[in-house]
Amino acid sequence: MLHRDGSIEMSYKQLAAKDAIVGIYPMLSGKETPLTTIIAGSHPETAAHLDVQNLKISVVDGLLLTATFETRGPVLANGNPALEGIQFRLFFDEQLPGHSDAPHASALWTAMGIAEGGPSHYAAFGQGVSSTVKASGNSIVLQGILPEAFRKAGQVAVHAEVVAPGSPEKIAQQISSRLFAYPDSIAPRFISLR
Repeated sequence: MLHRDGSIEMSYKQLAAKDAIVGIYPMLSGKETPLTTIIAGSHPETAAHLDVQNLKISVVDGLLLTATFETRGPVLANGNPALEGIQFRLFFDEQLPGHSDAPHASALWTAMGIAEGGPSHYAAFGQGVSSTVKASGNSIVLQGILPEAFRKAGQVAVHAEVVAPGSPEKIAQQISSRLFAYPDSIAPRFISLR
């Protein structure tokens, strides 16, 4: 039930959702606006599917933040058992590292290769990130909405790293930090109940 004040009440037969988040989302047109690109360069000593050449940050329809890791060679496809343990990590901070000792918000999105419970595949983890990872050609793509603290800060510092499979964990590549403006339009579009 949609009330005049904009609140939404959800119920079905004897079940009522009293404490929940109810979402109303617009159709996405797919209009992508670039925010920043970090050129990482080539690292011949790193396997081509782990060697990130560019990290592109953009926003789709002013709503979804998109991070695209572009590699030197084709990424390992879903179903390839060799992708287990690969990680593409994306770090977000309110400021560039080392610029202040004051506490600040941070977030981490990770695309990880998993081989348990069926065919190997990529899955994403982190606050606000969609669990779906798009892996095709020479790119790994993550999408999501960052926490509110970043929207209030108005700027975001981003850096990344790639982890090669194996134990102990081995960092295959680190991508330097870049500060970019965070548009006010990037915000969750939902109605929160109670």
